Amino acid sequence: MTSVISTSQCPDCASRGKDTHEDNLSEYENGYHCHACGYNDFKDGVERKEVPRVAGDLLKNGEYIEIPKRKLTKETCKKYGIKTQADALIFEYHNADGQVVAQKIKRGDGTIFWKGKQGEAVLFGRHLFQPKTGITWKNRIIVTEGELDAPSVHQAMSSKYGTPVVSISCGADATEGATKVVNEIKRNFEYLNSWDEIVFCFDNDSAGKNSVDAIVSMFPGKSLVTKLTLNDPSDYLQANRRQDLQGAIWDSVKWNPESVVDIKDVEKEWSLGSVTPYISDNMTTKMLGRKLSTATLMGSGTGSGKSTMVRGQTLVDLENGVKVGAIFLEESPVVTQWELAGLHLNKPVRKIMYMRELLKINPKLHFDVVDNLEDAELKEAMAYIDTLPLVLCKLDEGAKPAEILATVEYMVVGMGCSEVILDHITRVRVDNNKELDEFVDKLIALVERLPFHLTAISQLNQGEGHTTHEEGKRTTLKDFRGSQVLVSLFHEIIAFNRNQQSDCPVERNTIEMYSLKSRISNYTGYLESMVYDEKTGRLEVKGGDPFTVVTTPAPTPEPNFNMETIT
Repeated sequence: MTSVISTSQCPDCASRGKDTHEDNLSEYENGYHCHACGYNDFKDGVERKEVPRVAGDLLKNGEYIEIPKRKLTKETCKKYGIKTQADALIFEYHNADGQVVAQKIKRGDGTIFWKGKQGEAVLFGRHLFQPKTGITWKNRIIVTEGELDAPSVHQAMSSKYGTPVVSISCGADATEGATKVVNEIKRNFEYLNSWDEIVFCFDNDSAGKNSVDAIVSMFPGKSLVTKLTLNDPSDYLQANRRQDLQGAIWDSVKWNPESVVDIKDVEKEWSLGSVTPYISDNMTTKMLGRKLSTATLMGSGTGSGKSTMVRGQTLVDLENGVKVGAIFLEESPVVTQWELAGLHLNKPVRKIMYMRELLKINPKLHFDVVDNLEDAELKEAMAYIDTLPLVLCKLDEGAKPAEILATVEYMVVGMGCSEVILDHITRVRVDNNKELDEFVDKLIALVERLPFHLTAISQLNQGEGHTTHEEGKRTTLKDFRGSQVLVSLFHEIIAFNRNQQSDCPVERNTIEMYSLKSRISNYTGYLESMVYDEKTGRLEVKGGDPFTVVTTPAPTPEPNFNMETIT
């Protein structure tokens, strides 16, 4: 060690009632050393004899004087129990009964240690304030992050009002998160909760803000948050900005969960956004169209026309400029392109192509389909489909829920789709109804968060009775696969009925649609009947309004095309 710079009281000796002359601790260039007890505190941090967190008797030294640097008066320091001893500040901590049980010592070099029973200590300054009874105003207490901040706020708010201000002892530590703060608030919960309002005035840094975020929800309806422009309340006093600190305290904002909003805070200028018609006027008027941030579930037995109707509706949307994201889990993007080309030509393109191949094998075969397709017009139709605002997906029926959710979100956010089709939801790979419920819950949350409409297709259970859905059995909500979470979360549900086994060709090719649920229009019941023309490959609303349709997909050679495709 080098020569002695100064001498002062040794904290280790003082904890045992020694060093009453306050000169045992010698300061050297590289640290501190006590020649009486051997206490060392090296400035470079190489070696340190730790001072016990809880030692024996409390320090008797120190006096209540003003702290000029912090601009705290002697009266304020005495009230809060802040003593000064050389370059150290001694903060007196009380227990719940108001007795001094511990001291927190902060030395000038930043060293902090405790004396007494730290575990019994409550919030700093708590012994000074209790909620008042028989008053007409609300009992309000302010909680700060540091022992010097609490008296700073109290002094700034003018002590004649007796503004209750307390402080946590641990401070908000960025390295340990908000855990220590939360635990200390929990230990003082009953006391704090006895007040009508609790104002959290923590430091204006990430650690302070994160700590406030972690504790405000513990006092719903009572928590207020102060927004500071300087770092902490003490800085305001040091900068002679007492009135600014007062203003920040009085302007503290009442905390509410994000899920709660006062009616006066609801934005008055708003729009429902665009509404897209259904392919049928009756469906549009009764269901009030397809609305943004809503989801429609369509269900029927296998081959009853739900995918047919949706693909027809898709082409109409595309031709009207609606950007569509299509997730067809039972067909590849190339099959979708062929089907849309046939819809555009008003010809059953895929039927004709398969018919040609079969006639090469057996020219004597007879088909009801007329081959009126020219190679040039097919090529032109394929080129036209490439120009439409369609985004396709290469996922198949083994797709996992996370893949579907990520794809839907990218289609909307990344590609700008306002209509998304999921055909069909019961093909997503889940192991049980619980996983399906979790997927649907996340899917609907995504729909309600983003500006798009979702059309999802579902298959049905056969249910009770001898008649199947393929034989025209009427669909109910109980028939949908999975648990009832599926039908409870979707905003609208449309059922398709078709008797595919009827001897009557008109009945066999007629699809009846019913609304089983509509949260906004509240309409349930019959919607529309549509007839499928096997020769043209189109569905027509009874009454003559046509819309496009696609036959059941089948494998086909993959052509070259330039449509946007998500992998």
